[in-house]
Amino acid sequence: MDRADEYGWIGADYHDVAAQVSSRLGLEMHSRWSDERGGYYLSTAVGATPGISIMRNFEDEDGVLLKEDHPELTVILDSSDLTDVQGSLLEELGGILLGRYIK
Repeated sequence: MDRADEYGWIGADYHDVAAQVSSRLGLEMHSRWSDERGGYYLSTAVGATPGISIMRNFEDEDGVLLKEDHPELTVILDSSDLTDVQGSLLEELGGILLGRYIK
């Protein structure tokens, strides 16, 4: 069963969140670019488990929020294949579970 979780942080910097997530989960994060994700974002290597992408809650180019339904969030984390323990660690770091999707 594949699982995708989405978390958000209020008032956090995405570099700080990435450093904390990387440290606590023992993951290496890489800088990437995507117009769809608001410019630069950080993620684990392609195919890594768990797969994690961390981005700001806005698009650099035109300021449109990625998560318009959550304007209070400054950082968004998309993940795939997290364990329950890893999800709990994200919540300990201040992440708010926005949704869980089972594929």
